[in-house]
Amino acid sequence: MYEYDDQFAFINLSSAQEFFSMDQEYTMLEVALVGSAIEHADYLSYKWERELNAESYEYQISSWVDFNGNLFTLLELEKWVIFIILSFLILIASFNVISNVTASILERKQDLGILQAFGTSRSLIRKIFLSKSLILAGIGVFTGLLLGILTGIILSEQKIFLLQADVYFLEKIYVKFSFFNNFLIALISMLMVLLASLIPLKKISKMQITDILRDHI
Repeated sequence: MYEYDDQFAFINLSSAQEFFSMDQEYTMLEVALVGSAIEHADYLSYKWERELNAESYEYQISSWVDFNGNLFTLLELEKWVIFIILSFLILIASFNVISNVTASILERKQDLGILQAFGTSRSLIRKIFLSKSLILAGIGVFTGLLLGILTGIILSEQKIFLLQADVYFLEKIYVKFSFFNNFLIALISMLMVLLASLIPLKKISKMQITDILRDHI
C-alpha cells in the first residue's frame, strides 16, 4: 500500500530498541484483531483503556476506527447520497410506469367495457393490470440486481483498469455484497412501482360501461 510505503520503515525490534536507547521498552503496541472482533474494535479499545487505566492514566488506546474516522464518515455520507440519487431515479421510473399503465388502459378501453358488460368486476380488472405491472417490475428489479452484482464482481476481480495507488490508496475497487441491502433495494423498488400503479388504476373505477360502448359503436 502506498501509504505504508511512503511513511513507514520496518526493522528488527531489538535493533530499533538499540537505536533509540530504549532497552526492553516500547512506545506503542499494535494488537491485531481477528474474526468478528474487528467489527467491535471501538468497544474493545474503550474497555481495555478503562481496565488498564483503573489506577492511573498511563495508557492511551486507539482503534483503527479512530485513525480512519474522517474516511468512514465520508463513506457513510456518500452511501446516503447515492441512496437518495438512486431513489429519485426509481421515482422517475415510477412515472414511466404510470404513463404506461394509463396508456394501456386507454388502448383497451373498449375491451374493458365488453368485459364489464359480461359481468367482470372492476376489482378483477384492476388486479389484472396490477399483476402485469408487478411482473414487469419484478423482472426489471431482478435484472438490475443481477447486473449490479456481476458488475461488482468484475470490478473486484479485473486487473486491466487499475487505479493510481498514490492517489486513491487502492489499485482497484473492492465490492462487498450485502443480502440485506439487496433485499431492501428490491423491496423499496417494488413498493414504489406498486404505489405508482395504483394511481392510473383509479380510472377503471370511473369508467361507465354505457359510455365506453356508445363511443365505440
